[in-house]
Amino acid sequence: MRIALFTPKVHFHVPVVLRSLARRLPEAEFRLYATPKLSGIHGKGRGTLGRVARLVRRSGFRYLAAMTSTQAALMFFERMAPLGGSSPDRFVWDCRRFAEKLGFETRTINDVRSREVKSDLSEFGPDWIVTVFFNQIMPDSLLRSARRGAVNLHPSFLPSYRGVSPCFWVLAEGNDVAGVTVHELTARLDKGRILARKAVPVLKNDTVFGLYRRCAAAGGPLLAEVLQGKKGPVEEKAVRASYRSEITPEAVTSLRRRGHRFFLVL
Repeated sequence: MRIALFTPKVHFHVPVVLRSLARRLPEAEFRLYATPKLSGIHGKGRGTLGRVARLVRRSGFRYLAAMTSTQAALMFFERMAPLGGSSPDRFVWDCRRFAEKLGFETRTINDVRSREVKSDLSEFGPDWIVTVFFNQIMPDSLLRSARRGAVNLHPSFLPSYRGVSPCFWVLAEGNDVAGVTVHELTARLDKGRILARKAVPVLKNDTVFGLYRRCAAAGGPLLAEVLQGKKGPVEEKAVRASYRSEITPEAVTSLRRRGHRFFLVL
């Protein structure tokens, strides 16, 4: 079985999913396409300063400070726990480097719609296309190239919390259950047919980082079962559909008032 994986190049939770897939699908052939740029869903930036300014306007200085501090802390922990350790996916955030350690073929791409990606994917001939916390929208021409289908791993209990930052919104709005879902990829964001999903309980004084981590840990085995044909479509009617967009300063204030943080005390 050939699996084409599309992920961000930098992400703290994707390695958890990659490790799970490698363990549960030892005979599969993986090729990872990692993108360093934010585009598609998040919009193209105009340089680092332009993206920072947009983030402050959209989400406020408190969110920027929390994200900057969290990344700095985790980069420090990554240096303290190198890839050769007993738990190499504990703090790693370079998805391509981690995938190579697992024996995956890897590519760095800028635009999923480029001719180079289409040609390389055609040469690979995937049975499945899989996106994991991916930050670009897949064109139909690529989705149709997979023999068995194209699926996405989304960190919410769909159809609740479609859109961006679902774990943040679960905590900011005071819900006691989050979740993870594997669904078919379509042109409409997070609206493909649901193939498998699992609830993930919110813990007292939970953090956004910790909740995402548990969703990733639950999502890896769930995704492997779908790729093995052990899971099929599930009923959506019992769950209320919802959509959340970009994080706001008011939502950050609500998160903190409810006793939650982004990472530890941040």
